[in-house]
Amino acid sequence: MTPRIVRITILLMFGFSCLMTSRAAVSGNSNTDWFKDARYGVFMHFLPGDDKQLALVDSFDVNTLAGQLEAMGAQYFVITLGQNSGYYNSPNAAYDKVTGYAAGERCSKRDLPLALYEALKPKGIRLMLYLPCQVPNGDDRAQKAFGLPQGRQDQPI
Repeated sequence: MTPRIVRITILLMFGFSCLMTSRAAVSGNSNTDWFKDARYGVFMHFLPGDDKQLALVDSFDVNTLAGQLEAMGAQYFVITLGQNSGYYNSPNAAYDKVTGYAAGERCSKRDLPLALYEALKPKGIRLMLYLPCQVPNGDDRAQKAFGLPQGRQDQPI
């Protein structure tokens, strides 16, 4: 192939790709259309890092938060389930089993995401949950249980 034909082929492929992408964007996605129409939402890090902080999950006032979000006009709320410490804002029997932790030791006994959902849904506020894709790098026991190197470092995915 000559360089000219290669360039023309690349331009045609790029143009076709752009056309297909714009058509897909126009047709929309019923699962996410609401997000482009939402004015704004709130993202909150709520990250227990030790036993005392994990106990705060039990006293988290979801109804007051829901009222505040409604008053400010938020259309959605995002909260972290946990992060690098190895403490989580919801029960997770599978995680407890793999890591050997007792229920309530690292994963809260209260299902905070469920309580938030129940408080937000009647107000028309959507709930999204955020969780990093890696085993917590602050928990050697969890890293070992998942067969990963121990220590504060990014883990292979």
